[in-house]
Amino acid sequence: MNLDMQILAEPDAHPLDWLETMFTENQWFFERHSENEIFTSIEGDISHYQILFQWQSTIQLLNISCRLDAKYVESRNNVLYEMLARVNERLWVGHFEIEHHSLSLLFRASLPLYDGSPSCQAQLKETLDIMLAECNRYYPAFQYVIWGNLRPKEALQMTLMETAGVA
Repeated sequence: MNLDMQILAEPDAHPLDWLETMFTENQWFFERHSENEIFTSIEGDISHYQILFQWQSTIQLLNISCRLDAKYVESRNNVLYEMLARVNERLWVGHFEIEHHSLSLLFRASLPLYDGSPSCQAQLKETLDIMLAECNRYYPAFQYVIWGNLRPKEALQMTLMETAGVA
């Protein structure tokens, strides 16, 4: 999934204003909960994602939390923790984690945006592209572990195997 984002003419605009512009351009549903919080819900390549952005102005940091459409059962906690460790060691940006109170999987990343320059806006777009790509890449592996009762190593092998040719 490639996101369209026009760099705003006003580089000092609030980071969530950049997001509103991007969501409007991509025709995504969004809700601005407050000056410092915005929510969107999008269809990824293979799953549905709910993304919450929270801006912390005192430290100029944008926190991004993406909830995967993947509930788990607590009896699978141990194997799921192993899966999280195996997946997270492969990531350069962000990490996956468990949200216990909702029995959900999240992908989280934090992004410092100090000056509001066009390069910060481009960095935000690139971070979102990476986040969605990682969620699309690892979602099937998490499903294999949660519902297919596969071991994490097997789930990753099935998910990440390279295919040759075109069917």
